[in-house]
Amino acid sequence: MSIHRACKWPGCPAVIGGEEIYCPRHQPRGEMLQAEREAAYRGTPEAKASKAFLNSADWQRLRIDHLRRFPFCADCARAGISTLAHDVHHQQPRHLRPDLALDPANLESLCVPHHSAATLRERRYPYTPSKTSTPFSTKTARPGFTLARPFMGKNQRG
Repeated sequence: MSIHRACKWPGCPAVIGGEEIYCPRHQPRGEMLQAEREAAYRGTPEAKASKAFLNSADWQRLRIDHLRRFPFCADCARAGISTLAHDVHHQQPRHLRPDLALDPANLESLCVPHHSAATLRERRYPYTPSKTSTPFSTKTARPGFTLARPFMGKNQRG
């Protein structure tokens, strides 16, 4: 069963299905824009730092160890489904909490679709819906949403 959604091109009312992002009219321009965005990102210091971290021996050892200890997708398990995990996800994103990048308590095993969805959610929204209560903040940005990083008052800054 195919999911139908609107074309991603701004203002386009076309409805598309399957894995497509743009309608046939906007597909060539949309793919060109996506390629330009990806090429621009690859040269940034953030992209280079991220690649260096993901290729580091410390991260590779931790990732393999985590997948051995937790071989099933945590999101699928919450739904009662057993799916082998392929990716290790940082619950608190690395760009917000670099101090937790190699902390095993900040990791969860996810299958590829759930990891892609989680990563997209983090990139799209500065505030993410909380799955569970977080020990980092009790302050809320909007009802049902929590701050993506710890709240620190004036006198609590380190």
